[in-house]
Amino acid sequence: MFQSTLFQRVAIMKTSWTTSRDRLFPMNSTFVQLIRNTSAGFYSFINQQCRNHKTVLTCALLLCCVIIGGGYRSQILLSDFQYAKEAVGQNFSMASVYFTNPGLFSPDEFSDTRTDPETYIYQRGGNPKYLYDTPNSSEIGWALILRLILPDSVRGVENVAKHVARWQFIADLSVVILLFLSGLRIAGLLGAFMAGISYAIFKMPMEMSSDIGYYYWTIPFSALSIFFFSCIYRKDLLTTRAKKYFAFFLYGIIIGFAAFVRLYFVFLPIFISPLLLLYERSFKKCILLLLVIALGQSLFIVPEMLYNKINFGKFAFSTRGKWHLFLQGVGLYKNPWGIPDSGEVNLNIWAMAQGAPNIRTDLEGAEKWYRGKYFQMVKERPDIFISHFLSNFAAGLTVSDTNFEFLGLIERDSPAHLLIKIVFPYLVIATLLLSFCFWKEAFWPFAFAVGQGIYLLVSVVTWFGNYPNFIAAYIPVFIFILALSIAIAIKTTWAALMTLIYFRRDTKSEGLNAG
Repeated sequence: MFQSTLFQRVAIMKTSWTTSRDRLFPMNSTFVQLIRNTSAGFYSFINQQCRNHKTVLTCALLLCCVIIGGGYRSQILLSDFQYAKEAVGQNFSMASVYFTNPGLFSPDEFSDTRTDPETYIYQRGGNPKYLYDTPNSSEIGWALILRLILPDSVRGVENVAKHVARWQFIADLSVVILLFLSGLRIAGLLGAFMAGISYAIFKMPMEMSSDIGYYYWTIPFSALSIFFFSCIYRKDLLTTRAKKYFAFFLYGIIIGFAAFVRLYFVFLPIFISPLLLLYERSFKKCILLLLVIALGQSLFIVPEMLYNKINFGKFAFSTRGKWHLFLQGVGLYKNPWGIPDSGEVNLNIWAMAQGAPNIRTDLEGAEKWYRGKYFQMVKERPDIFISHFLSNFAAGLTVSDTNFEFLGLIERDSPAHLLIKIVFPYLVIATLLLSFCFWKEAFWPFAFAVGQGIYLLVSVVTWFGNYPNFIAAYIPVFIFILALSIAIAIKTTWAALMTLIYFRRDTKSEGLNAG
């Protein structure tokens, strides 16, 4: 009864307002027509000016993002610059002779970088007093990047690290540009600005770019992959088969180089192949494109496999130990097997107490034991591994609480941060549905970004926690997806409001004409 009375009163008020408005400003009056014509002319003028100055506005917004991002990064770099003093020397040694002895370093030079870092001199081609004969079992791509960016005759380990920091600073601003351009392709200027400014003020990559290490360099490669599927992989751009194959060959080179730095990139094309198949609508075309990508990847993957064959006797992607890392992931949580924590030293002590070989003296034998033990654990308690994976995945969707801050906008553990953690997965799903229904040109690039993000996240959190260093490649994907989801939601809401306004205006016009 109360609701019906309320609705009646609202209806009476609305009718009264409409009647009063029509009496004061009848729709066919000269005054109202003047206002409508002036508004229409002004809208047409603004629209034309926006078109004429769209390039200027785009450049201005991009410059704004870069300047803001550069300012914040300069502050973080000055205050939080750091490097692993006990570890970077090995990669500096490897980089110095990369073009003559790829993947090899000098243990003596490495030792000198730790004992006497001030007098160390980085020399291209290596120092004649050192013997470069020791191979590295990890990925050797970062040493190649160092060889390309470091100048000759830099004195002091810290000064060498500062040179690297400058290039990481430049690389991070390049990510701002890549995400801006990718957002421009998907959601116009709004999407471009949202993607660019969101990454520009996000603190987590700033902290990573000020910390010298190979973990950071996964971020630019991840951004390049987003850029490829957003701006390059377009039917209106790749108009011929040759152009498409060449573009995918270049993409394969990028992903191959990325795998050269962090191995988990190598299977990214296979993971997103279902999306490729749906987009191409041809199994044959999908297979051909994957083969072209593999051909590009082989430029880096095959030399690394040959390197491992020559130096370690194994024709494999990597010869570094991996199975002990899976058990380190088990140690992150309380477990019935007594693994104390995720530390490698404590794990080795625990494993030797269980009868395993010492990993420091017998890597191959220890890895064999760790592999058998891992599968035994999974068989005994699959529920533990499933629950850990779901927990890691849920936490990793919004990257990490460590340095989660949009400077000047959202602080860690603020209501806005908690809201993002809650609504982010639902926002992404809603954006996929909205773009599929209303913004078809945005759906596929956005879907490829989501697929890339899922792969980069799952490939880590299946075994480990959501540490920023481990899931660094997911950071630009998260920012891009979050920004584009908000931009597409705003565009959809605005379009719905405009449609409603025009619908009501046309309905009233038809009523007046009928009268």
